[in-house]
Amino acid sequence: MKHQQILVVDDDPQACEYLALLLRREDYGVRTASNGLEPVLAIEAATPDLVVSDLRMPVLDGFELLLHAKARWPDLPVIVLSVVEEIEAIVDAVQQGAANYVLKPA
Repeated sequence: MKHQQILVVDDDPQACEYLALLLRREDYGVRTASNGLEPVLAIEAATPDLVVSDLRMPVLDGFELLLHAKARWPDLPVIVLSVVEEIEAIVDAVQQGAANYVLKPA
């Protein structure tokens, strides 16, 4: 049976690796990426089954990644990670196509 592949995107390397570790323990295939074009190139190289992305990152933030992913891969589910203080941003992300959101710390 093929394992589901998840791309975890976060500019905080420790947060990214921690979430990746938790998902691997649940038997998911996990790749990680930081901000900028790295997650877009990772999706292009091998489209995952799910993207889990931090919302606030420098260069290319999670909201911009969500918009790009939905335009290019409309069926790719994207879950955004955010802190409680960003409720309006979370609502915007869900309205723009995020599959769901998770409040940090996850």
